[in-house]
Amino acid sequence: MTKATAPSALSPAMLRQVALFQPLQDADAQRVCTLFRLRTFRAGEVIFHHEDPGGCLYLIHSGRVRIYLPNPDGREVTLRLYGKGEVFGELSLLDGGTRTASAQAHEDTHAYLLFRDDFLRLLRDQFDLVQHVIHLLVERLRYTTHYTQQLAFMNLPSRIAAALLQLASAESSTGGGAESGLIKITQQDLAGYVGTTREWVNRTLNDFAARGWIKLQRGGVLILSRDALRQSVAQ
Repeated sequence: MTKATAPSALSPAMLRQVALFQPLQDADAQRVCTLFRLRTFRAGEVIFHHEDPGGCLYLIHSGRVRIYLPNPDGREVTLRLYGKGEVFGELSLLDGGTRTASAQAHEDTHAYLLFRDDFLRLLRDQFDLVQHVIHLLVERLRYTTHYTQQLAFMNLPSRIAAALLQLASAESSTGGGAESGLIKITQQDLAGYVGTTREWVNRTLNDFAARGWIKLQRGGVLILSRDALRQSVAQ
């Protein structure tokens, strides 16, 4: 786990780096920045539970957040990891429903909160923003569909290879440093991500390492051959 860097005030420039808020003009972005409230979550702290009321969305300033659901057998299934500049928790704001999953700080995390009334008022005033929200929801749906297909139809090595590629892409796009191929994730968390046990993940990762596809490092996995992982997914 890593310690999140100290946050600064949310600025219009920072806000517009987030895809959801890119349509905002300078004056609107400045006004929206004043609506966010900063919160700090320590590593391991639960941000919200499945079926909690959905009162706000979260914009990650620094750190990472794990979205997960409990299995009937008590294990946790990791649905996704979010990092710097990403938004989560927006679904229940739109329909007023409860949280569809739980969220936990994967490491020390600073996040800006935007509450439901402010968010809905913003949508009424900004039609371009509505279009970006729709795009975000479609992306979430596509991701969920793809994730379900992986669990249903891929064998375990292919699922793990696909997860490593997805996590590397996500960390790279959010500035997590995965350009070097290093993914910061424990084997237990990776097991939750692909719906299996840590023992099976360890066995598969050691096989990948023996083939020269990856290198196991303390606190993470270093990808050596993305092409080999892609070929494993395609099998």
